[in-house]
Amino acid sequence: MKQNGWLLLALLSGCAGPAPRPASAMLADALAGTQTRLTIAGDRVISVVTPVDVRALPAAARAACEAEAAGVEVLFCGRERGPRGRGYRVEQRVSGPDQHERAVLVTEDGRVLERRRTVPLARAPRDVVAAALGYGAFVERVEIVAEPGRDERWAVVVRDRAGSVFAVDIELDGRLRRALRRTTARVDS
Repeated sequence: MKQNGWLLLALLSGCAGPAPRPASAMLADALAGTQTRLTIAGDRVISVVTPVDVRALPAAARAACEAEAAGVEVLFCGRERGPRGRGYRVEQRVSGPDQHERAVLVTEDGRVLERRRTVPLARAPRDVVAAALGYGAFVERVEIVAEPGRDERWAVVVRDRAGSVFAVDIELDGRLRRALRRTTARVDS
């Protein structure tokens, strides 16, 4: 079967985690006409996030997402397979005096695998911002990424003067973890 679609690709400079699944098996989950997010290391797909309607989430997963931030605007909801396992990623915008965006990755039974939260650039550690600026001159987004019980790393999105976008992962101590080039492409599978 052949599917055409626009995919958001993140090309990794390196990664660790469970053995990647074959690209054809991961792309089989993609729905026609939706923007699937792929993360690629070399010639292997290591994660895929396929958009789903938030109302289609299993009850426990939906309840866990709502408990994170009830009554917020949902920006994206997707079924994810990746290094943390299988789950549902929900990205939300919180309005008010402390306006920010957050994301949560939960399992079908509602167990939280990961949390992300945007941080104002002025509140981000200088060494983290300096490490990210090695890939682009303009900081577009700064997030703190946490696994259950502890902050894990920083995720910074930067854009260079030519318009290329990079997602840069940085350790809590400011050391570079990896840099990913973000691009839009069409994939036939």
